[in-house]
Amino acid sequence: MIWLSALFAGVHALLTVLACVHALLFKRDPRAAFGWIGISVFVPVIGPLVYFVFGVNRIQTRAKRLQGKRRRFFQIGFERGEPGGAPKVPGVEVPAGLQPLVRTSDAVSVRPLVPGNRVELLHNGEQVYPAMLEAIRGAQKRVYLVTYIFETNTWGMRFRDALVEAHRRGVDVKVIIDGFGEFYTEGKMSDHLKAEGVPTGRYLPPRLFPPTLRINLRNHRKILVADGEVGFVGGM
Repeated sequence: MIWLSALFAGVHALLTVLACVHALLFKRDPRAAFGWIGISVFVPVIGPLVYFVFGVNRIQTRAKRLQGKRRRFFQIGFERGEPGGAPKVPGVEVPAGLQPLVRTSDAVSVRPLVPGNRVELLHNGEQVYPAMLEAIRGAQKRVYLVTYIFETNTWGMRFRDALVEAHRRGVDVKVIIDGFGEFYTEGKMSDHLKAEGVPTGRYLPPRLFPPTLRINLRNHRKILVADGEVGFVGGM
């Protein structure tokens, strides 16, 4: 039993070192890094294994592989932004009061600040949903929607009908629903949309074969874009 205990301790030490080094190098949030380090150190063997299953961002790793293979065709910007900051817009003078915003944009985004945009605040679903439906119904070229939850309630069905109608009149409609978020409601909206021919994707849905269970890598974005001119963002 002594050699078995020594083997167990050795395996735990090795996995702990690997997990701790990885967390220190790759975790953007120091609190998350030290949280995972604590779990790896104080929960023998299981702690490091849990980190490697749930704590490693494999989505970014996959994107980096694609970028390496297809660098000629497209560029992928990660959450930290590309080296060198965002490209500048020539001939645009940024007011002094917006300089902090420019620095923030350059640090975290690959998109430049551009003039000519207008922002309108909409409060709660009573204001947001009618405006979103109007944008879908008025779209002439394309409608792109990504959401964490897409309920099959009364409002959800109104959105489904608007998306289906836009698709039938020739608008390029594309929908992405989170693979976990769609289980928050009875019935899956992705099935309703696919049945009507609307191109619909499920973001990282859980699967048994092959095993796919990424609880921590969810798509919580809630974005609607119509014709590349009107966009809705926020947590409603």
